Amino acid sequence: MKITIQAKLSEFPIEQVLYYLGYQDQELDSLVLNQIHEMRNLTISSANPKLLYRIFSKEECRALHFEGNDIRQIIEPSQYIVFMVATLSNSVEKIAHQKSVTNVSEALIFDACCNAAIENVCDNFQVELTKQLEKERLYLSDRFSPGYGDFPLSFQSTLCSCLNTSSKIAVNVSENNILSPLKTVSAICGISDKPFKHRFRGCETCNLFMTCSLRKRGKKCDS
Repeated sequence: MKITIQAKLSEFPIEQVLYYLGYQDQELDSLVLNQIHEMRNLTISSANPKLLYRIFSKEECRALHFEGNDIRQIIEPSQYIVFMVATLSNSVEKIAHQKSVTNVSEALIFDACCNAAIENVCDNFQVELTKQLEKERLYLSDRFSPGYGDFPLSFQSTLCSCLNTSSKIAVNVSENNILSPLKTVSAICGISDKPFKHRFRGCETCNLFMTCSLRKRGKKCDS
């Protein structure tokens, strides 16, 4: 199956940045709001989004071991399996480091903007792929990443190896299965001729599940 989709970062709403900052209806002063607008603009202008994906037939994935009930609920009804990796690249990581030294407030806001940005790139990919699949009367599942639910984080290395991310988009996996650059997301989707149940909801499906400051405080973004 040949489908061509380019990485796309569009302007994301301020509300997404506030979500990643942990705001819950607090009143914002003009200084903070101005910083958010500035850091969002800086993120969009400095990011170099890259996207790498491949659509495998189910047969091509037979040799791979998909551990966990959650991911099997995507794999089993699918005729095709999508492996994807999206990154904002090293450009934003350099700015993040500079901000952490010169301005802690801007560093926190910039980090939240980057989180919103990489989510935006993944969402744009998923929306475009869904549109193209509709022409073939095919359906796309929710995306599901290693580390979500009972799907082991260790599958990161398999996924990146299958896509050859190191040489193609300079994304690497550490010994602890952490992706670098840091603002990088990997995920799997299924493609079927029947609609999927969009059943994956909540904290465990968020790209920030492992590092979310709200979750660490025992809170949720929708509570």
